[in-house]
Amino acid sequence: MALFQYGGTPVAGGDVTCTNTSIIDIPAGAGVVLDLAYPPSGDQAVAVTVPLASGSVAKPFGIATAIIKVGKSGPVRTLGSYPMTASGAITYGDFVQIDGATSHMGQAKTKGATVSQLGQALNTAADGEQVLVRVVVAANV
Repeated sequence: MALFQYGGTPVAGGDVTCTNTSIIDIPAGAGVVLDLAYPPSGDQAVAVTVPLASGSVAKPFGIATAIIKVGKSGPVRTLGSYPMTASGAITYGDFVQIDGATSHMGQAKTKGATVSQLGQALNTAADGEQVLVRVVVAANV
């Protein structure tokens, strides 16, 4: 499908090098949240983690564009678009959030009423299919 031919669209300055501070490797295409326990200082990269519980999706930051090993740094798309796995059905134009459920950790799902959004779906996808997400982070709107 042409939509995913290039793995999303980067925007200049939109890919940020981040450090994985979670207890598992972050897969490419996973939504990540800021790890508030490790604010950046000096030359330290922004710390991110995959949400490890449903309640930990409050500070979405972007989408990992490569596998980021525990304790290592890697690219996170904060502007532009990138494909994610859909957790449940998502319709073109829906606003999406990061899923924090253990079985769908880091996947995209239709945004709930009081949850911060990660972005907007650029295609329709069924559960388990690829959905292209335009990163548009916003507080619970």
